[in-house]
Amino acid sequence: MVGLAAVAAAVLVRDALTTRAELEDARVEFTAAQAAVADGDVDAAGERLAAARTAINAATVRTNRLLWQAGELVPLAGRSLRVVGAVVEVADAAAHAGRQVIHRTGALLGPGGELALEVSDGQVRLAPLRQAAAALGEVDLGPLTRAREELADTPASLLPTRVRDGRREALDLSARVLATVSRAERLTAALPPFLGSDGPRRYFLAMQNNAELRGTGGLIGFYAVLTVEDGAFTLSEPQVYGVLDRAPEDPEEDYAPVQASDAFERRYGHTGAAGFFANVNLDPDLPTTARVLLDLYAKRTGQQLDGVIAVDPIGLSAVLAEVGAVTLPPEVADPSGSIPNPLPADQLARATMVDVYDVFGGNSPERKNYLRGLATASFERLFAGGWDAVAVARRLATAASSGHLQLFSEHDTEQDAFRALGIGGALGVAPPGQRGSHGERDLLAVTANNAGGNKMDVHVGHRIGGEIRLTAPDGDQVQRQATLGVAVDNPLATDGHDPYIVGNCLITGGADGCYDGPPGLNRTWFTVWAPEPATALGARDADGDRLLVGLGRIHGQLAVDHFLETPARSRNHFVVDLAGSAPIGREGADLVYRLTLWRQAKAVPDRLELTVVAPDGWDVAGAAVDGGGAGSGMGLYGEPGPPVAAAVHDDRVRLTGDANAHVTVTVRFTRSVVDRVWDWLHSPAI
Repeated sequence: MVGLAAVAAAVLVRDALTTRAELEDARVEFTAAQAAVADGDVDAAGERLAAARTAINAATVRTNRLLWQAGELVPLAGRSLRVVGAVVEVADAAAHAGRQVIHRTGALLGPGGELALEVSDGQVRLAPLRQAAAALGEVDLGPLTRAREELADTPASLLPTRVRDGRREALDLSARVLATVSRAERLTAALPPFLGSDGPRRYFLAMQNNAELRGTGGLIGFYAVLTVEDGAFTLSEPQVYGVLDRAPEDPEEDYAPVQASDAFERRYGHTGAAGFFANVNLDPDLPTTARVLLDLYAKRTGQQLDGVIAVDPIGLSAVLAEVGAVTLPPEVADPSGSIPNPLPADQLARATMVDVYDVFGGNSPERKNYLRGLATASFERLFAGGWDAVAVARRLATAASSGHLQLFSEHDTEQDAFRALGIGGALGVAPPGQRGSHGERDLLAVTANNAGGNKMDVHVGHRIGGEIRLTAPDGDQVQRQATLGVAVDNPLATDGHDPYIVGNCLITGGADGCYDGPPGLNRTWFTVWAPEPATALGARDADGDRLLVGLGRIHGQLAVDHFLETPARSRNHFVVDLAGSAPIGREGADLVYRLTLWRQAKAVPDRLELTVVAPDGWDVAGAAVDGGGAGSGMGLYGEPGPPVAAAVHDDRVRLTGDANAHVTVTVRFTRSVVDRVWDWLHSPAI
């Protein structure tokens, strides 16, 4: 009998090694299929997926043997066999889903693997979008969903490292496949009506200036009305926001604030945000801001629009990188030549947020005429066509994922899709493609509003750091205590720039355009956000003294407010202590904590240094970071810095790097062997 058991064990080991090799072959083929799609070789991608499925089928046959099924009953060894079998099922279902997508949408993909959008005479053809939505809706994801659920129910502890890693990779792979197909279907279904397939649409095009920060990105310095009909674009002449805020000599009801929610009025009523376009977007949640903005625009003009498209110089320059330089009319261009004409795309952001003030002066008609002319020329260049539609679409997607392009529609189906896709500017929505975009996750955010009336936010740097300590996991919740520090590095001198950049328009006012505050002083209204039910335990200034901070609640979030003043050539900071519960996931015996660091659109990256500490009795089994952007931008940290990364140290994860987009970190915790034995000894015998 002993000899028979030894033979059986040897066969199981051989099969396990062979199965592992077959899964590795399948992984290689998966990777090759992704590369083929990116290269636009749909046929090769299909062949690679077929090869992957051949390897998986061999593994499936092997793991379905009677001997393997019997081996699953063996303690410890049986755990590994069950996990490997479930991994095989997930891999098979993922390959099947991939082949369906290739089969149904292959004819619609272009040379870069993206949807082959076509633009003719500035008009986007909408038929491929409709065809792609229909094709993706026919992909059957049920087998993959069920296989993933079964794998998630397998034990995650007491496994060999290779088996444990394979389990985690299979869970992540299946989540990405499910999320990608779902997002693609929703986007291709929402875009045709948004682009006027069912009749003309008219949108408020908000041109935000990140040099003067607002919650959604920046001051809406200019606006225009964008009309879209059957994919063709028409733009009205851009106007400064002051046209809408300029009241007549005899005030009328049309210039009164609009009705906003009670929560909005409580937080922003003192700024006149519901009646003043310069402050209408103090709130970082674009759906909230957009509804107030559209009501205000309708009240001032009598025109009801269909939505809001918010774009800033970073987003516009990214798109123009695929379109070409912008040529301005001679009458509005810089006569000194300091700002080149034509203006290359990679110089547009600096030209609009820095150079234009130093060259023309902030409070001058020449500066306004230049910006108006640049906006008109940029969009005319874009709408004229003659560029690679797929490359531009890729740039648009990148701009949207980092908040430099945000969409809001008054039509619920489209707006729901934009929110789910993470391109609607909603506070708290994780961007697409990040681990943790499926399922519950925790949220922290720090937003900044310029409180000095200047354009210095493109010159300074923001640091966000601290510690998040998790305790007492119970069911699908864990207690979270966070110490979050916010710092400003202000390298500006008191002179050397136009007063529009380094001056201050404080409450006291002044004679010279109210710039009588200390030159170079950075005054920022910071808000630290955390999901309810969160509480603020206290706040401290740079000297460790207790701070009185403002507290509010909106969007299901706790908002902790503090006005931080940082003099020229100095650094200042404050610290907030938070407590509350957060969602925790469970995959087998492991805990999974997902945290999104939500970020408003800025021209400057944020420097992160944040630590996540495991609950007592738990160790960190692994951590993965998605998002964060390329770690580059303007300002003090403008040179390409390190992207956000996670380093595991026993019971904690340390996040560091420069972020210019949302960041999601997924941390897996596992019980130590000692704690597992202790739990077993104290568990009921029956």
